[in-house]
Amino acid sequence: MTFSSFILLAATAQWAPASAQNAQVISILVLYTDKASVELERRGRRIEDEIAFIGHMQNRIFASSGARAQVTVKAQPWNEFNEDSHVLAHLRCDPSSLNCMDTNLQVPLLDMIAKKTSSGGEFSIGKHRKQASADLDSLRLWRGGWDTLGGAGSRLIKADLAAGPAAAAGRAYLSLIAVEKAWLWWHFAHEIGPNFGLGDDGHDADELIERDGFGHVDTAFPFRTVMAGDGACNKAGFAACLRIPLYSNVDPAVTYLGFPIGKPGYNEAATINKTASFVAQYSDHLP
Repeated sequence: MTFSSFILLAATAQWAPASAQNAQVISILVLYTDKASVELERRGRRIEDEIAFIGHMQNRIFASSGARAQVTVKAQPWNEFNEDSHVLAHLRCDPSSLNCMDTNLQVPLLDMIAKKTSSGGEFSIGKHRKQASADLDSLRLWRGGWDTLGGAGSRLIKADLAAGPAAAAGRAYLSLIAVEKAWLWWHFAHEIGPNFGLGDDGHDADELIERDGFGHVDTAFPFRTVMAGDGACNKAGFAACLRIPLYSNVDPAVTYLGFPIGKPGYNEAATINKTASFVAQYSDHLP
């Protein structure tokens, strides 16, 4: 796979089609609230189209990065709640979470369970995921405003591979809290990464499934691959770095406008190629 199969035209920000031969297919169930759908429609956008576009872009990002993975996206309305405020008030973070993103909001990133405001019962996204035979899932809310909330679920770690997909299936799955900015392609691409054992960049202290699963930052251009943060760019004197639609790769044939997108220790495409088949087995081991 070379970057020439999926060219980012800098002047027009358009992409040419990419090949996805021999790719491992990962099924993702997207559950969305009524409010998310209504708010998008008010802006002249259909939630089904938005979700389909996110999946389409994710596959292009995989392919252009040299990662042999694809996603199929299934969308379902989550009708248990009418107001996002009710959801946020009753979601809780599983005690075994490795990386709960914001304890103040109590957003769950592993065993996503919400108590119904009407009956006091419990609702598990995992049930929907099992019915849809999905490996991963994503919860799309609309919170309003311009801030973006997101979480990637449990990071896939070495212990998961040792224990097998059955042990990882209940917790290593994608969970997003999405608002207006979060419909951008990079948000989904970033949050899905830890499910494949990826980290942010070299400043990330979490244990990775492979030691080279970090995003790449080029402080000369400057730019950063989709998993990388702005920290290295900030230290180099830049307020921010351009985020590009690629995972890091050390293959010299895979570049961004001729610039390398990886180096030793920063090779996420190789990590995805090692873990994608494992992630694709989650749906076979759902409780």
